[in-house]
Amino acid sequence: MIRKNIRLKEEKESRYGLAYLEAQQERLGGKSLSDTIEKVLAEHDRLRAQVASRDELIEKVYARFKTDLDVLRIRSGYVDKNVRVLLELWNSQLMSQRPKNGKETFIPTTMFKSSILQQATDTVSNVITEQQIRMKERAEKKKQREAAQKAAES
Repeated sequence: MIRKNIRLKEEKESRYGLAYLEAQQERLGGKSLSDTIEKVLAEHDRLRAQVASRDELIEKVYARFKTDLDVLRIRSGYVDKNVRVLLELWNSQLMSQRPKNGKETFIPTTMFKSSILQQATDTVSNVITEQQIRMKERAEKKKQREAAQKAAES
């Protein structure tokens, strides 16, 4: 056992001085102040380990949800794209005139892909690509800010 002198602040100077240590001694049932300090340090170590394990658990849950959400995001992206194409087509349909004979005909896109459909698809693809680029740029800026904050804290 090594003997060291430790100076503790009085209660009016700090909450974590002698008064705190005596309260912990009573709570933990320490025989002496050195025994209480050892118990407080052991408790501190256990709590740090718990916090670390919880952080790891949170990261694992986040990673799992992220992969699940990425699949949903991809699927919703397809839906979003198709809805936008339909909106573009509906807009063009509203703006165009009916055929002179008054008959409505349906031509599937597998037979003929009109220039309007191609333009609508291209427009929507370009918009989605631009949105993805902006999202990636925002994510990169966020990572840079977080790294700068961590560096500043260190």
